[in-house]
Amino acid sequence: MKPLRRTIGTLAPSPATLRGLLSICAVAVILVCFACGGVDGGVPDNAELRRGIELQEDGHIEQAFHAYSSAIESDPQNAEAYARRAYVYIVMDDLTSAAADLRIADKLDPDLPWTSLHRGMIYDEIGKHDEAILEYTRVIDLDPGMSDAHISRASVYLEIGDAESALDDLIQAGRLEPENAELFLVRGQVYLMTGDLGRAEADLLQVLEITDEPRLVSTARQILAAMP
Repeated sequence: MKPLRRTIGTLAPSPATLRGLLSICAVAVILVCFACGGVDGGVPDNAELRRGIELQEDGHIEQAFHAYSSAIESDPQNAEAYARRAYVYIVMDDLTSAAADLRIADKLDPDLPWTSLHRGMIYDEIGKHDEAILEYTRVIDLDPGMSDAHISRASVYLEIGDAESALDDLIQAGRLEPENAELFLVRGQVYLMTGDLGRAEADLLQVLEITDEPRLVSTARQILAAMP
C-alpha cells in the first residue's frame, strides 16, 4: 500500500532534486487522491452513509468503516455504501475484501462512479496500469465532474512516464477544484519536469495565493527558489 501521509513538505528541492521530481510527483498525486478518498458528490439519504463520508473526510478511517458497515446493515441494497467501504478496505490494505464489496456494488448499480473509481485504485495498487486507466476513464464518462478520477488517472500516467497526459487530467482537475493548493503544487512540479517553467511558476505562486498551510507554502517557496 502506498503511504497515505508522506508529506511533500519534506522535500528540499535543489537543482538536482528538481530533475528527479517526476517520480516524486507520481507519489504526490496519489496522495492528493487518497486525501480525497472519493468524498465528492451529492448528499446520500442514508444517515450512516453520510456519517461515514464525514468521518472519512476527517481522516477517521476505522470509524468510517463501521459507519459504512452500519449503512449496509440498515440497507443491504445500498450500492454506494459498499463502494465507499471498499475504499476503506483499500486504505487498510485488504484488497480482497475491497474487490468483494465492489462486485456487490456493481451488481446493485452497474453505473455507480465510485465502483469504477475504487476498482481503478485496486488495479493501480497491483500494477495493472492499463486497467486502472480504463476504470478511471469510465468514471469520467459517467461523471465528468468527479475530480478524483482525473487526479487518480493522472497519477497512473505519471507512474508510466506520460507527463503530458497527466497534465491534461491535472488541468481539468484544477478547473474542478480551483482552491486545491496541493493539486496546484503537484501540477507545478509536473510542468517543471516538462520544461514549462512559466506555467510551473504560475502554479507554485497560486499555491501561495490560496493557502497558508505551512507544509505547502514551504515546499512551494523552496521549489520557486531552486528554479533556474
